[in-house]
Amino acid sequence: MDIIVIMILLLFLIAITYLERRKHNRYLQSIPIRIHINGTRGKSSVARLIAAGLRQAGLKTLCKTTGSEAKLVLGNKDEITIKRGCIPNIIEQCKVVEFAESYRADVLIVECMALKPELQAYSELSLVKSTHGVITNSGPDHLDVMGPTERDVAKALAGTVPVNGKLYTNEKKYLNIFKKAAADRNSQLVALIASNSISSADMNGFSYIEHQENVALALSVCRDLGVDRQTALQGMWQSTPDLGAMDIKQLTWQETQLILVNAFAANDPLSSKLCWEQALERLVDNSHKIMLVNCRADRRERSIQLGKMCASLTDIDKLFVLGTGRQAFIKTAMQHGVAAELIEVPIDQTSKSLVEQFTLLGGHKLLVVGIGNIKGVAADLLAFFSRRSSSSSSSNIVDVLEVNFG
Repeated sequence: MDIIVIMILLLFLIAITYLERRKHNRYLQSIPIRIHINGTRGKSSVARLIAAGLRQAGLKTLCKTTGSEAKLVLGNKDEITIKRGCIPNIIEQCKVVEFAESYRADVLIVECMALKPELQAYSELSLVKSTHGVITNSGPDHLDVMGPTERDVAKALAGTVPVNGKLYTNEKKYLNIFKKAAADRNSQLVALIASNSISSADMNGFSYIEHQENVALALSVCRDLGVDRQTALQGMWQSTPDLGAMDIKQLTWQETQLILVNAFAANDPLSSKLCWEQALERLVDNSHKIMLVNCRADRRERSIQLGKMCASLTDIDKLFVLGTGRQAFIKTAMQHGVAAELIEVPIDQTSKSLVEQFTLLGGHKLLVVGIGNIKGVAADLLAFFSRRSSSSSSSNIVDVLEVNFG
């Protein structure tokens, strides 16, 4: 009798699973263009840029980002905060697809949520089934899950290459891995060299610091979907950046001008170094240049990577180490040549205290570049600057709207 009951329950579960899959596939087929964004860095920015370019051409877009804060960006640029009742789960993408179907979106742009290699492949092959895929780049991040080597990371990211579609990437070092994956899945590979296609005039239209590589990818996707370059750029220039986008905030404190570059979403060595270099190039004539690293105790490997990276940087006048689990960063940085007198480890990490400690360095103009993690101390500091300063980027975010995927 028990066996019969178990068999009935199993058959019932199989039937439910089959019906749910059929329903999900029906929803997918109702969305003509599905774009799956993956990569080590720049996913949220590229997703927003593509959505903005297509939106400017009159397409009804729904863009879901999982960067600094999970959002649904609607076709009218309003943003819905995604509220979760539990930890993030890739099945959330099914609810996004259902939302897109009811919204009657022409285009769905989703940022990959998965980290485990098998789940990245499952996300593409079962949940998104993209017509166009983007892998921004491949670098040494989340090595504990996708590693242990950088090559393993590239192989994991290749799991989101579409079947019978198009794949766009800026990656160079591990391009052959993506070529093979694209060939295996009968997809066309579009490999870009951003410096050959993006001009200074293109970048000057942004009110925040955007990366050429991101713009090149977004323009290439928009072009292949029938949107001319100028129309796409107009939309991108007007778009709202991700919370973690590299924007600039300024305030004056005790006659010292403080310039804070928000690069806290840059949490891998390559993008962090690039942000530092871009900030120095764009913002000159500073009395002192401060690197601000916000650590997390549960991201020890990342702290070690950033410690090694900071040892290779030039022109750092002071290195402030914030957050939790700071010792891993400090130990690594010093082992790789960072002088102990360069490092500040504040006991009081309140925003006001940090600003006062910055100004103690002296000078009329201080540049502060924040990297590592946008939560906790970093979020508080950004809010402190926002309340007392002007920002170089504007926001159209509508936070009163929420959708519960928990």
